[in-house]
Amino acid sequence: MERTPSSLQSSSVLVNETIFVKVHDRVKKLKFSGYSLYDLRQSFRTHFALSSADQRLPLYITHQETKIPYELESLQDLYFHCVVELKYPPNQQHLQDEYTDYGFGYYAFQKQKLVFCMVGLPARGKSYIAKKICRYLRWNNVSCQIFNVGAFRRHRLGGHQTQEFFDPDNEYGMRQRRHIAIAALDGMLNWLNQGGRVAIYDATNTTHERRNMVFKRCEAEGVQVVFIETVCSDPDIIEKWITDVKHAPPEYTGFSNPEDAERDFRVRIEHYAKQYETIDKDADAQLSWVKLVDGGKQILVNNIESY
Repeated sequence: MERTPSSLQSSSVLVNETIFVKVHDRVKKLKFSGYSLYDLRQSFRTHFALSSADQRLPLYITHQETKIPYELESLQDLYFHCVVELKYPPNQQHLQDEYTDYGFGYYAFQKQKLVFCMVGLPARGKSYIAKKICRYLRWNNVSCQIFNVGAFRRHRLGGHQTQEFFDPDNEYGMRQRRHIAIAALDGMLNWLNQGGRVAIYDATNTTHERRNMVFKRCEAEGVQVVFIETVCSDPDIIEKWITDVKHAPPEYTGFSNPEDAERDFRVRIEHYAKQYETIDKDADAQLSWVKLVDGGKQILVNNIESY
């Protein structure tokens, strides 16, 4: 009597876990429920067009503590949001081509280009978060670049704009800011079209109209967009970010007195607050977004099923 391979033998224990399954450069989220690796392989077949030969390839997982990848031999090793990868031999030509073109790193970014669009009032930590994301992706060998609209503005107009420039009733300022936002957006899309993978559009983007402009431009280029909004009502956190502006020379080169710079910055925030339209869970339900509340005390996620 032929024995059943150990990898297909069933267990009496039902495993239920939310995981990511990966084949080549495709990653999908899966709520897995099964008794054996055979059940897991069937889930792969359901979500990906696999041949019978593909289904016999080994499955790899990264150890939760040591972060070392190894071949999965038991469903008991699955954990929340782990990544299970169908491992192909490295000498396959199509995989060699992918490694040559894009390098190693997260396969999810090798084909699909992605934009993280920051949202929020000034002094809410948008640029800080953008730099953290960029640093992490680069550490994982993912091509990433930040496009800070404020930096574009300072490059074109200098760093001497007072709060009047940001007043929504200032038609000249509004027109200039829109032109600069479009220029930054053009630069970002040009970088992506030249081989970049992940771009971060770092600006306030506090109105539905501005976010829709970003989304439509990216959609036309075949680029996915994830909005990241930082909302903060904690006065201690806000105060820290505001007082830090006194030590930010690029933003206030025209101010010799740090206290004057701080007062001007507070008025600028009030101008943005007048027209601030937060991301809405109903009106923006079709968009992909993450909302961080009070420095991460609460995190809301919408329409995101992969990474």
